[in-house]
Amino acid sequence: MKLHLVRHGRTASNVTGAIDTSVPGPPLDDVGAQQAVALARALGDVPFDRVVASSQLRAQMTAAALAQERGIELDVRDGLREVSAGALEMRADEEAVGQYLGLLAAWGRGDADHVLPGGETQATTLDRFDAVVEELVGAGSRHAAIVSHGAIIRVWCAARVSNLDVGFIMKQNLTNTGIVTVERDAHGRWVADRWESAVVPAPVAEGDLTGQPVG
Repeated sequence: MKLHLVRHGRTASNVTGAIDTSVPGPPLDDVGAQQAVALARALGDVPFDRVVASSQLRAQMTAAALAQERGIELDVRDGLREVSAGALEMRADEEAVGQYLGLLAAWGRGDADHVLPGGETQATTLDRFDAVVEELVGAGSRHAAIVSHGAIIRVWCAARVSNLDVGFIMKQNLTNTGIVTVERDAHGRWVADRWESAVVPAPVAEGDLTGQPVG
């Protein structure tokens, strides 16, 4: 099974740099709407059998073109929404942005107890995203598009994708309508082969000391 983890198109909050994680949140701006159309065209040869978006409007608007082009229903799942900013919601100052990014990095390093004031725990965040992924696996989907958000994609990949670590994930850009492609291997592990334009090295086999997961 292959998952295409897609960040939504651009919004006004992206332009101002505001930490915008509420539901339903803002729509796409004019550029974001154009990005959504371009995304559907760029992925025209991918045989998606499921297109799933978060409960936030910008993700649904981005995913709609993908689903419409293939004549399949767009599914909406709240579990795919953005990592909650808690008390930092809609702030754009350097301190707030640093705290929010610090949360993602802390979780990626294994500090599951790090929580923002008014925010969610790592366990709650991962559990809700995992539930959607397992739904797709259980339904026998072969190519699924998950249209979601930058922080939650980073958090899930750091925790669940075998050849990605927090150093790589926090360093790489994930632009609007950027895509991370992961596939489930014969051992049930999720393995990334591409992060936007970056090709990701294969994971190191158990007991193989000739290389290390990408960092």
